[in-house]
Amino acid sequence: MDAAEQGYAPAENSIGWFAEHGQATRKDPEIAMEHYRRAAEAMDADAQNNLGMLYLNGTGVPRDAAEAARWFRRAAEQGFAAAQTNLAVLLYRGDGVPQDRAEALRLYRLAAATNPIAMKDLADLLYMGEGVEADPVAALRLYRAAANAGVATAANALGVMLENGIATAPDPAEALRHYIDAAVQGLAAAQANAGELLFRDKGVPRNDAQAALWFGRAADQGDARGMNGLGNMAFAGADGPPDMQAAAGWYRRAAEAGLIEAQANYGTMLLTGQGVRRDVAAAATWLRRAADAANGPAMYRLGTAYEAGIDGPPDHEQAIAWFRRAAARDEPNAMNSLGDLYRDGLGVAPDSAEAARWYARAAELGHAPAQSSLGQALLTGDGVAQDDAAALRWFRAAAAQNDGIGLLTAGLLCLQGRGAPADPEEGVRLLQGAARAADPEIRAEAERWLAALAARR
Repeated sequence: MDAAEQGYAPAENSIGWFAEHGQATRKDPEIAMEHYRRAAEAMDADAQNNLGMLYLNGTGVPRDAAEAARWFRRAAEQGFAAAQTNLAVLLYRGDGVPQDRAEALRLYRLAAATNPIAMKDLADLLYMGEGVEADPVAALRLYRAAANAGVATAANALGVMLENGIATAPDPAEALRHYIDAAVQGLAAAQANAGELLFRDKGVPRNDAQAALWFGRAADQGDARGMNGLGNMAFAGADGPPDMQAAAGWYRRAAEAGLIEAQANYGTMLLTGQGVRRDVAAAATWLRRAADAANGPAMYRLGTAYEAGIDGPPDHEQAIAWFRRAAARDEPNAMNSLGDLYRDGLGVAPDSAEAARWYARAAELGHAPAQSSLGQALLTGDGVAQDDAAALRWFRAAAAQNDGIGLLTAGLLCLQGRGAPADPEEGVRLLQGAARAADPEIRAEAERWLAALAARR
């Protein structure tokens, strides 16, 4: 206190910080401002920045972004990196000062030379390219430098770029390492990212126990993606039999927290009655909420609800309208459903060529039932030129995903030598797979063929 009383600016600034944060004294923003102002007027850059933050956040005074900018500018002119960053934020947004993104970028670059937070903020701008020319390569470099300096948000952003192969080769293992670096610092977004990478088996070995740990820590902080991840794990039965009630509970919490994916998931549970009492009206409300946010799966589920009849007879016209909206979002389930409706003439005139077109679009996205349906169209020449070889390729693609029809039909084609030279060994192997299919009719047909083959030997 003696040094402050003698006008020593750093001491005044320290006392202000103690008063602002309630360290070794009671929290008192007005006392903090008094000491910050004395130090700031004595040209202490740290105090000028601290005073600016009080005005920016409206702590102890009405919020005044213009006054905050004035103090940030005084500190920035002394080369104080944190103030350069804060002033850059205001200039970039046009908050309290005229918007000047060129000057904001200049200040970010100055601060980033020494300040890890500025490195991360500059990387954000260069990554998004909002108001500045995008430069993902520079963003990656800056995120890495800031992450190495311990900035959790930078480590998480670096993980996202590495996982998705943005400005670098995909490296899920290194991405996970950075996610965990940020996760152990308590960053909920990184905890959720680590959980998803570990649970989805996306380039690193699946580890349900670790995924549950990170999803749980994120959920404990109220993170909706963590809650949704726990719902996905319960739905899949990650640590035992599927628990639909638990899944629905987690999906509902995440949906209420505003996560669009969870709104689609919870709406689907209500629609099917899995884990909750079936409530088609409530399902439609949640699904529409997600669909209005351009969620393709929710649009598809709304289509299936209309197809089945939300509160009356089936409405195929509404179903088609929602399926088309979902298909525009590259939702393969919707494309496959459109193929079925055109094939069967439900809500539209029968059109085998249009059906095959939709099956082809879904098949190219890896949708196994559509691959089998396209294979059938090619096999019979229904809506497309007949082509045994192409049919076999698509049936094999579906079989590789354990699709029952794909396994059965590919097996029979291999036995018959249609589309490729006969291969009895592969044919039997595929039929054996079909004999384990979920559909009892497919199982029975496969077993009949296997029995007939065994009788011939």
